[in-house]
Amino acid sequence: MDFPFQNGCKTAFIGLGNKERSDDSVGLLIVNRLKEKHKNAWTEEDGLEEVVLSLIEDKDIDEVVFIDAVDFDGAPGQVDIFTSDEVPLLELSTHKVPLGVLMALLEKNGKNTYLIGIQPASTDYTTEIHPYVQNSALEIIEYLSNF
Repeated sequence: MDFPFQNGCKTAFIGLGNKERSDDSVGLLIVNRLKEKHKNAWTEEDGLEEVVLSLIEDKDIDEVVFIDAVDFDGAPGQVDIFTSDEVPLLELSTHKVPLGVLMALLEKNGKNTYLIGIQPASTDYTTEIHPYVQNSALEIIEYLSNF
């Protein structure tokens, strides 16, 4: 995986998703694991809007990386990185405030933003994550644990 953000920047991670909808929980899974090593890691369960507002005020944070299941017509488990310009083109309708708006707000306040999207195989109501999505999650966790 080739991530555009740089080690050495002060990066915050925000996991998005629904833990009851199979692969849609992958963002939560990844960031809950990152929380073990990073103080700058939250999930939307921590209050997405409040977290974003606190990051706007945090002068030490350079980058904010959102992580979520995103249907971009890829193969299950495929990973892609999206910028704030690309996010409105994705149908991310499950959030109270559109993700593109939150990213634009952060960028207006001097933060670089990215979305790591993992292609889901299913978002059915079950707690099982597809093996391809699980493997991608583990690779992302390993890479991001070095930040």
